[in-house]
Amino acid sequence: MIEAMLVKSPKDYEKLNPHMVHGAFHGGDRGIAQSGGLRPAPGWGSHRMPIAGLFQAGVTAHPGGSITGVPGSNAPMVLLHDLGHDPAEVLSPS
Repeated sequence: MIEAMLVKSPKDYEKLNPHMVHGAFHGGDRGIAQSGGLRPAPGWGSHRMPIAGLFQAGVTAHPGGSITGVPGSNAPMVLLHDLGHDPAEVLSPS
């Protein structure tokens, strides 16, 4: 016997969190215009933002929220490279 049921639509999720555009759990549109290196917007797929020294990580950054942890590890690699460090040397076990 089913005692209770809760059904939510994408619009319900968007009302709970405006960042879930159309109910998208991975931060905004997942259409072709914002996929892969175009995520979160064309020209911003390298984790560098238009403001010098500002980097983006998280589900809205390339490659997106379905690849757990990758956006959060890619941004520091870009930062290390921009600072003139070899990420492989910095992260290698001593």
